[in-house]
Amino acid sequence: MTFLYPTVLLLLLVPLFFLVFTSKLKQNHLEKHFSSQMISKLSIDNGLINSKIKYFILLLSVVLFIVALARPVQPIENISVPQSKPSVILAVDFSKSMHSTDVYPSRLTLAMGKLKAFVSKAHTSQVGILYYANDAYIFYPISEDMHALSYMLEHTDNNHTFSPNTNLFAALEGAAQLLKNYSNKHVILFSDGAKNVSRKRELDYVKSKGIIVSALNVSAKENASLRKLSTKSNGHYQNYTWGEEDVENILHFISDLETTSVYKSYDLAQYEEYFMYPLFLALLLLILLYFPLQKANKSALFIVIYLLQSSLGTTALQAGIFDFWHLYKAKTHMSNKAYIKAIKSYKNVASSPRRHYNLATALYKSMSYSEAIRYYKKALSKDKMLNAQIYHNIANAQVHRNKLDHAKKYYLKSIDNYPYAITMENLNKIQQQLKIQKKNLHKDYEKLYFKPIGKSEFADTTVFSNYAVKLNDFMPEEEERWFAKISKQKSPLFLQKIHTTRRSSDANNTW
Repeated sequence: MTFLYPTVLLLLLVPLFFLVFTSKLKQNHLEKHFSSQMISKLSIDNGLINSKIKYFILLLSVVLFIVALARPVQPIENISVPQSKPSVILAVDFSKSMHSTDVYPSRLTLAMGKLKAFVSKAHTSQVGILYYANDAYIFYPISEDMHALSYMLEHTDNNHTFSPNTNLFAALEGAAQLLKNYSNKHVILFSDGAKNVSRKRELDYVKSKGIIVSALNVSAKENASLRKLSTKSNGHYQNYTWGEEDVENILHFISDLETTSVYKSYDLAQYEEYFMYPLFLALLLLILLYFPLQKANKSALFIVIYLLQSSLGTTALQAGIFDFWHLYKAKTHMSNKAYIKAIKSYKNVASSPRRHYNLATALYKSMSYSEAIRYYKKALSKDKMLNAQIYHNIANAQVHRNKLDHAKKYYLKSIDNYPYAITMENLNKIQQQLKIQKKNLHKDYEKLYFKPIGKSEFADTTVFSNYAVKLNDFMPEEEERWFAKISKQKSPLFLQKIHTTRRSSDANNTW
């Protein structure tokens, strides 16, 4: 065991000083310094415990409070966290030449398709997107959330008019600003390139910034300028292909390049807290000291214990001081798959959103789906990502109840809070099954494989597995038609301009 704040233990010198000081003093010495009225107020007299013992109990309570403030913990296995992933800026050329139709329907359409393919496959990178022509504009800052980025690309209207000219320096300088606080810097240009002009200034710039430039040429012609810039900056040049081999080649190149470098990481320390035990013991000693177990004071003691339970600081499970044993038993029962016993233990824990979530998980595991749904709803909070997981779990429970229409409704609620890919996959499967029911093409059992959402901070165990669903003759809801309609709509595009100062030598010429 160790202490997170060991310097707080220096406060133990205070009760030690009082212990030494008072042990040398007699009552008459105290009377020299304090009046008899003051001594009576300072003394602890309940007629049951010797005054010296009471004094030592008081000092012991102070010692326990100080120990609790020092945060005693037991180190457990650390989590290794990568310090940084490859950081990639995807820069799409929106100049006039990108509307050329040598690649049908246009180079720009091809580039946007390649951009979406890259985002869908870039699971081990941090990705940001900028558009550029004469200037550079941020479409999406650097993020690891590929699901949200894919959603943005699918539901954003990119029909904007940009300058006909292309300033390659704007793209590189804008990317450098976005990558300023990151290591392993990469820029991928989705462009048709330009005439064979010197890129020495651009090359010197990216080398000074530690940026590796790769390029995906979306023109039907080979581009020597893009190739030279890419290869001399230690990047990769790739002509487009009709499949996704071009995107995969660039991803493999970045992956191979990063594995040859030292990948830094740090250990995130994990602790099991023990501060609540000395804190509880200190409060209990004070209660026994000031509220002795006499008939006249029993009611007062119970009131103080109740207030103590409701006001005590929380642990990771926000447990009251009498909940630790029930939580320990519940966690043990869950790990042993004794779900009925776990439910009984959780029901003895004080009511809180976290207790509701864990209780709902145990109920789900015991196949009490209706009651699990009721407690999952009680666990809803202001945390949208948590609510997305809760709605996902409610939808899974509804599938177990053969309520596919209700399941679809809760999957949509989950996506509205946060678009988890697993939730969208499950929603697609549900919608497909509802369509089959509508056409009366299938009435037998159908096996649906639903993957679980990642472990929640509230959950003791991950939940959900494979299960069979009987397809009933549900009529498609109005909501399904409504969702199908709005899913085709696209939001307008709002871009933030990046202030840049450098210009390429051919920036004034239309490519």
